[in-house]
Amino acid sequence: MGAELLDKPDVVSDILKSLRRELPADTAVSCKIRMLPTVEQTCDFMRMCEKSGANAVAVHLRTPQEDRRNKGAPAHWDDIAQLCSAVKIPVIANGDFFSRSHIEDFWQRYGAGHCAEEPDGFDVGPEAAATSAAAPAAVMIARGALWNPAVFSQQENVHFDDVVRNYIRTAERVNNVFFNTKWTLREMVTTDENKPASLNFAGLQGAALRRLKSKVDNMPNMSECCKLFGVDHDASAYPDKAFAVDYGYRWLPNADLTSSGAPLLAADGGAAVEASSPDPAELLCGGAEGGCGEMPVALGE
Repeated sequence: MGAELLDKPDVVSDILKSLRRELPADTAVSCKIRMLPTVEQTCDFMRMCEKSGANAVAVHLRTPQEDRRNKGAPAHWDDIAQLCSAVKIPVIANGDFFSRSHIEDFWQRYGAGHCAEEPDGFDVGPEAAATSAAAPAAVMIARGALWNPAVFSQQENVHFDDVVRNYIRTAERVNNVFFNTKWTLREMVTTDENKPASLNFAGLQGAALRRLKSKVDNMPNMSECCKLFGVDHDASAYPDKAFAVDYGYRWLPNADLTSSGAPLLAADGGAAVEASSPDPAELLCGGAEGGCGEMPVALGE
């Protein structure tokens, strides 16, 4: 929900109650919020969401003001246990999950099973122990996944250049709308100061990275996109304007369908092949060829 609604709990409550009332009982209702000025206020807001019918709540561990004033302000990971202890519904943590190592570090420090350490001669007490036992149900990833889809891969040392090129190949193979492909690539080559240097295409930095970003901004079509990133592309293998936003509307009504109901797309040499969804592993690190390994399912931003 919009951050402005943090100042309007009654409106938020009405929205959640309406959703809970109108949706089927087996349909989960969740919401995502930011932190309020204090942890106590945030806990109260979460309790209101729970009481109003939310089945889960995601918390971006920053206040709106912190993002506006300082984009690099770290997320308040240390507050997650207290927030989780405030409600009985699942809590999803969000903020600063830029790499697989960040996620693993978070789970080690705040995941289920972690406990408060007791210095010699000091008893943390039952309240502190109860708070330390509270843990988030999942993490939510935003910028980290936009910058590098392989953040979901359990394979180590997936080269970022391969991730970018495999994304382009997959987008090309499924006739992804070029505007969407271009937008995603703009995120992958962003010059955001929080982005790890290991996620710079071809190791570019400074002015060279900004020039690449400018070229991505000005890419006119899929052919030029593939040329820029060194990906083979045979324009003759695809129908005219295959990557246009209105492509499906123009050809789908008159297309032949397979027995499974999937449309037939023109492939190399003009032959028709059945459209299919890509294996997520191919997008991340090359699929069978790249040996991505098992994909995690407990990650969600």
